Amino acid sequence: MSQFTKKLDKPAKSADFLLKLIIERGVKVEEHDELEIKNYIRSIGYFRLSGYFGPFQSKKDIFKSETTFSDIIRLYTFDRELKLLFFDVIETIEIELRARITDIMSLAHGEFWYNREDLFKEKTEKINICYCEIECGNSILKTKEKEERIYKILLKDINDCIKQSENSEFMKAFIEKYGNETPVPSWMMMECISFGKLSRLFWLIKEKQEKNKIAQYFGAINSDFLESWMHGISVLRNICAHHSRLWNKKIGKDIKIPTRSSKKFILTVDQDKLRKLYGISSCILHILTNINHEKSCTFKKNFIELSKEYKIDKKAMGFPDNWKDDEIWKD
Repeated sequence: MSQFTKKLDKPAKSADFLLKLIIERGVKVEEHDELEIKNYIRSIGYFRLSGYFGPFQSKKDIFKSETTFSDIIRLYTFDRELKLLFFDVIETIEIELRARITDIMSLAHGEFWYNREDLFKEKTEKINICYCEIECGNSILKTKEKEERIYKILLKDINDCIKQSENSEFMKAFIEKYGNETPVPSWMMMECISFGKLSRLFWLIKEKQEKNKIAQYFGAINSDFLESWMHGISVLRNICAHHSRLWNKKIGKDIKIPTRSSKKFILTVDQDKLRKLYGISSCILHILTNINHEKSCTFKKNFIELSKEYKIDKKAMGFPDNWKDDEIWKD
């Protein structure tokens, strides 16, 4: 018998049932398109497609008149193309970040700088520790909260990532020469960790001189701005990697944008807009203008053309009415 005894109020439905449902809710479907639509429902999934219903509904479960299934697929396809576009430029920024952080920190503090506790903030966070207690002769698994230094938690995660990479060619060569007890230099460590861990590692560094030097290379006023952008890029990267909806998503925490006129690259300071794609895409474009101008021009052109091709209203992505007046988005 299944351990899940509570019945769901939304059990699985067939493609035939779901096609009938969207027709009942107002989507216009021609008879000769029904087979193709059922194939879309089966291959993409009704639940995933339902994330794109919003702009076409007048209220919950009621579609606006003249809405076709092609309208929904058009928005879904735009979102898929959008994620591919961002994946490409994120790769460029990510590789450059890994190289710049390790170069500047290694030259200043040696190749094993990431192992030096004194270089990192003392910040802590609460973690749950599992332990066993004997009660009436039985072992009971319990948990308790403990304050742990964030750097130590992250270093353990980094070392786990390095361990998991031992079958890679570069790690095999290193272990053969130095053994598996020798710490790897930071430029090898950088090849093992995720972008999320890289972002967290940069945030924890307390040496402002080196952090600001890295930040300014990417066009940020200081490390506080770059930390904000790296967090946003990390969230965006995860959305793209896990094939989640991107088009109208909120991208994590506040994005720091310069307000000084000489440093400003967008006009909007409305955090509701900045938390959507408008904020982090503007930061990405700004970074690219500093590290790879040709790629920044290509990205901007492709983004604008993609939106035009699929007739997308950019407001859902946080773009304000005057976005074309932004320095970074001007032709």
